[in-house]
Amino acid sequence: MVNENSKIKPCGAIRGNYSKLNQPYRSIVDYFMVQHCNEHLSFHSILGITAIACSFFVYLQNRAYESLEDVSEEDVINFFIEDGHPRYETSSRYRLSEFLETVADEYPVCLKIKNWLPYIRVTRKNIQYLTDEEVQIIKDVCMDIGLPLSYQIRAVVMILLYTGLRSCDIAALKLSSIDWEKEVIHVVQSKTDVPLTIPMHIHAGNAIYDYITKERNSESEYLFVTKKNVQFKSSDVSYCVTKLFKTAGIRQNKTDRKGTHIFRHHLATKLLKNEVAQPVISQTLGHTDPLSVQAYLNADIKHLRQCSLSIEDYPLNWEVFDHA
Repeated sequence: MVNENSKIKPCGAIRGNYSKLNQPYRSIVDYFMVQHCNEHLSFHSILGITAIACSFFVYLQNRAYESLEDVSEEDVINFFIEDGHPRYETSSRYRLSEFLETVADEYPVCLKIKNWLPYIRVTRKNIQYLTDEEVQIIKDVCMDIGLPLSYQIRAVVMILLYTGLRSCDIAALKLSSIDWEKEVIHVVQSKTDVPLTIPMHIHAGNAIYDYITKERNSESEYLFVTKKNVQFKSSDVSYCVTKLFKTAGIRQNKTDRKGTHIFRHHLATKLLKNEVAQPVISQTLGHTDPLSVQAYLNADIKHLRQCSLSIEDYPLNWEVFDHA
């Protein structure tokens, strides 16, 4: 299916709907895998793209289309929209579009189908974000040696706060990832396989140093290890955050957002608030898709207010302001 030197393995596409495809559709998926085997996309990303393509092809098969030649624009639209409501999110449309464009050289009909993909309005829920007060509390707690928190927890949270790294990337940090001389952190992102070098803030660096010199007792190459001397997992990073929030007395309600991603969200919105250019933010967060930063725009209150419209031309009845 693909060359031996590729990171892509044949078994990767066989999961899910791939096994349900007839040979013509399966050949298109195989061609895509070969085309992307040496590209910048990670194995995880390629599987995500092929997953939506396989779902699309199974949908067509179930409608008795054994090849793409007889597919109509209505069929394509109905795959995404049912009874006036989207069946898939915008990201799925984007992935299928990339798939069709990639294979269009070998299968020209895919370019026509790509042009039929419907527009899907992006809908996002309101996302809780760290307030300035909470950030200050987190910093104070991490700096207060008198509190019952391990150096490991303090180091993990400080890295999250000042770098916005994903929990999986923090778990994968090695001692060699820390360049003390240049004061940077080197990682290869688990999600994208793309190398990333980010500045190491002085508070994060001090927290890491304290953890290594005062608490860490392991021969492991990994920076963070459990009490059983096993490499950290994302769940261990999440535990550190939960423990700190509990000690700090913040985000203890059931509906409060407590995951590690809230720190990544905080860094993005802070950079936006400080007028940092979006390409720089994308580079800092390690986004391979520049559009990814748009997910954080809805928390950029400062610039959202600049887009607001005056209601002076829309007079309201006095009853609106009557609270008696």
